[in-house]
Order: sequence, then C-alpha cells, then structure tokens
Amino acid sequence: MIIRIISSVVLIPPTLAAIWYGSPYFEALIVLGGIICVLEWGRLTNGGSVGTLGYTSLFLFLVTMGLFSAQYYPYAGGLLAAGTAGLLILGALSKPRGNFWTGAGFAYIGLACLALIAIRQVPGSGRD
Repeated sequence: MIIRIISSVVLIPPTLAAIWYGSPYFEALIVLGGIICVLEWGRLTNGGSVGTLGYTSLFLFLVTMGLFSAQYYPYAGGLLAAGTAGLLILGALSKPRGNFWTGAGFAYIGLACLALIAIRQVPGSGRD
C-alpha cells in the first residue's frame, strides 16, 4: 500500500502539469501511458513476456499515435483497424492460442488513447 501512495505523490504533479499546459505535454503523457499499457497487456497475454506480437502491437501503437498527432486521421484510423485485424489473425494462428487477445488489447488501448487526445483537441470540450 505504501508503494501506491508514494507513486501517487510522485506521479500526480507531472500529470496535472501535462493536463494544465496541454499540447504537446498532454499527448506525450497519453502516449507514455499507452506504451506502458501495451507492454503490460503483452505480458498478460503471453505468459509473462511481451513476445513478438506484443512488440508488434507496440510498434503499431507508436505509428498510429504518430500519424494521429501529425493530423493524418484517416491513416491513423486505418492503421488501427488493419493492425487490429492483423494482430487478431496472427494471434489466432500462433501458439499458444492466448495471443489472440494481444490484438484485442491493441484496439482497446489504441482507441482509448486516440479518444483522449481527440477530446482534448475539440474546442469547448478540452481545456481552452
């Protein structure tokens, strides 16, 4: 419990600063959180190690976030959809079969991060 309290005390100030000052700090915070989530999800779905599909998912996540940040929205959405489909297929065909969930996690984490950044960019919805 004490580790959680200490990590909260350490992480709250930079998180609030990133939210307050906005772009590019907010996007960097979201991408950093997404990287941590993708790696952790890769470990969870691959029996303790990230594995090839986990690192592929991380690469696709970083490229998707880069395209979205550069305002290539159709390409970012297309890569998210195609990457998810590819990861689902590769996961279903790989051994062990649990790697199927790596692709589902990529879609879930990717959509959540894109949504957070998109909402922040809308005038009136994000911080003005």
